[in-house]
Amino acid sequence: MYSYTFPNDWVTKRSIKKYEKLKSDLSAMGNELPPSRFVMFNYPRSGSNLVGGMLNQHPEILNHREVFNPKKIYYARDFQDLQQSSSSPDASQMQPSYKLGVVNSKLERDFDPEGFCFKLWKYHYGAKAVGFNIFPSHVPNMSVNLVRDRDLKKILLIRRNKLKCYVSRAIARRTGVWDLYGKTEETQNTSSEPTAPVQVKVNPANLLQWSQKYDEYFEQMRRSLADQDFLELCYEEVVGSESHAIKAKLLNFIGVSPETSYLTPPLKKQNSKSIADLVSNYSELQTALTGTDLEPFV
Repeated sequence: MYSYTFPNDWVTKRSIKKYEKLKSDLSAMGNELPPSRFVMFNYPRSGSNLVGGMLNQHPEILNHREVFNPKKIYYARDFQDLQQSSSSPDASQMQPSYKLGVVNSKLERDFDPEGFCFKLWKYHYGAKAVGFNIFPSHVPNMSVNLVRDRDLKKILLIRRNKLKCYVSRAIARRTGVWDLYGKTEETQNTSSEPTAPVQVKVNPANLLQWSQKYDEYFEQMRRSLADQDFLELCYEEVVGSESHAIKAKLLNFIGVSPETSYLTPPLKKQNSKSIADLVSNYSELQTALTGTDLEPFV
């Protein structure tokens, strides 16, 4: 279960002070930071891999993935190539161990998350805009700092079909497959036999509790950003047939060329089957969700 929680006041104040000093020091150095910095707040299985991957296809954008994931730092997929091919001073000054990223390890990131964040923006390799995805479960201190940073562009990525979001997350946890870069569900099977859809059993009470937490997170984010300019995106609209205007709006907000032809999905959609095919106790779920805001998605 994810929740948007703040750390204690002492830790928060210490983190804010450090973040603001780093920002001030780098800003004073001129061109150390890219012209545009952005962050995408979202929930797991809300389309962040697909939307973030599309943004990274744009030649003026470097969009990292879950860089604050508790288990691993997920940089942009082409980040190593950028580092190895770059002739900029940044590249030549980096330690050999940095070839896997901007810090030596996850432990170094966790020891200094504020410094890690600014290194991500510092090593932009000519990109006009640099961003990353962040979830409620990622380092609470950073969520506080990112919300407070008024020069940082904020994007809220929501998924209307929360039921599909929850089921997709359950399937990913069961299979260990969180994205399909260049693959389809069918090509995961090396045999000639057709692949049956993975099914999961959904506890209706747990689902409804998770759905409430999902709504509370985004409501809290909207309140926190009420006096700032932010962009709220709906995953279904970004990938829909009429997505051109939405994509152009997104690129304009980030501050890059609004050429939407660059935004082609680098990965395939997972779990394209209906909920009835993916949930083993579908009839039970259908009954339990009658009269709730999830009923239209059953």
